[in-house]
Amino acid sequence: MYAGFLPDLAKRYQAYLDGTNQMQDEPTVRVIERVLSDFQRMQADYQQFRDRRPDLRPKGKGWQGRFESIAKAPADFIAFRPAPPQTLERV
Repeated sequence: MYAGFLPDLAKRYQAYLDGTNQMQDEPTVRVIERVLSDFQRMQADYQQFRDRRPDLRPKGKGWQGRFESIAKAPADFIAFRPAPPQTLERV
């Protein structure tokens, strides 16, 4: 998770910050900046843990690539679709 999903999520959040009007969306920008800061700390903690406990590292190869491909699969999480037709008759 720390090696696959968090970097991808951090890229998505950074892309949001790069594309938003930071003045109009200031509360969300502050939250996301804080989250990105936390992600950096979490990744540093994860690296320290891996250095201390190499016996707990995943044994197989390719696991990080699988995480990355899963995280990259959906470009957008919201699927826009037309409104359903009216089903109620008006009186």
